[in-house]
Amino acid sequence: MNANHFRRVVAVITLAGGLIAAGITPSTTALAQVSTRTSGPAPANGVRAPDVEDLIAGGDTHAIAWTGASVVITATDLPGNLYFWWQPDGTGDWHQETVASASGGVGYVAPSIAWTGSAVVITATDFAGNLYFWWQQDGEAGWHQETVANVSGWAKYYSPVIASVGNAVVIAAGDQTNKLDFWWQQDGDASWHPETVASTATGVYDLSIAWSGSAVLIAGIDGHGDLEFWSQQDGTVPWNQQTVATEGLGADYQSPSIAWANGAVVITAINEGSVDFWWQRDGVDWNQETVATAEADEPYFTPVIAWTGRAVLIAASAPNGDLDFWWQRDGDTAWNQETAASAGNGPWYDGPSIAWTGSEALIAATDTSGNLYFLSQQDGTVSWTQEAVHSAS
Repeated sequence: MNANHFRRVVAVITLAGGLIAAGITPSTTALAQVSTRTSGPAPANGVRAPDVEDLIAGGDTHAIAWTGASVVITATDLPGNLYFWWQPDGTGDWHQETVASASGGVGYVAPSIAWTGSAVVITATDFAGNLYFWWQQDGEAGWHQETVANVSGWAKYYSPVIASVGNAVVIAAGDQTNKLDFWWQQDGDASWHPETVASTATGVYDLSIAWSGSAVLIAGIDGHGDLEFWSQQDGTVPWNQQTVATEGLGADYQSPSIAWANGAVVITAINEGSVDFWWQRDGVDWNQETVATAEADEPYFTPVIAWTGRAVLIAASAPNGDLDFWWQRDGDTAWNQETAASAGNGPWYDGPSIAWTGSEALIAATDTSGNLYFLSQQDGTVSWTQEAVHSAS
């Protein structure tokens, strides 16, 4: 197996405005428009900012979202500094901010981002396993930080994911006592309310979270390699759990991503290197399809999923280092494949995150040299536009 195949495969995905969501009823709330931000001058595309080290390649080191008027991306670099980039729609200029700086050898990892309608929200853990939350009100220049949960004994947190659920923000994370934990904070409240989603024998990893307008949905992989799904109806306490797919001979699942699609829960994940897709419309039965089949020792990595209102979108790192993209219209059974970006003889693309604006597909991706890219494709076209958000030294 090529050494480049030994890459971490934890994916994160967040979409603003309920576009990445799963549950009972889709949200019909329109996205609020974002005013121009008031930060410092933007670095030129592809110019390495002097305070940013090389970014860590992989799907758990960056995330993308759409605010209704701006593309927003968060990422961590090698020392563990947490950064934020934003680009007003159509301007081509990327503005960079530092959300939190590493200090004393302690930095941040695994960021996840979302849009509430009036603020950008980010979660991440530090190297010690403490869980944090940052928010920036639309039009402000500063970031507000809160501690969601501190390490207690062996309860170090990992793989946090965040979503906006109407008038509240929700975060899910695994911990080293083999629990899947969940917190929510009402808009305007200063307190985080904790819940235990599940206590398992083997732990839960590779989390993805979504909101339907009436339910919180979480997908994850347990320590056996099974693909699991949890849901909680808004206003209720119990969490419902279903096993989507069981690890067994010829099946070992990784990197799930979840979305809501026209009344159905949709999930993508890696299955023995191939990209698979599941959907459930009746709340009971899961239907499975293969999107792309891996050859021997040539796996795909970190698939992510989004819903456009008419089609399911999936992006993943390909076995040859390219960034591949698939789409399937609602009601169709065939998957259409495109190459969003070709690695050629350069660094491999590693770990995309995806969002949908209402008319355009957005992808953020790192490569194995620590560069960060932004790709976009207008609905109805076949060409992809690529920009360098951050260039490695």
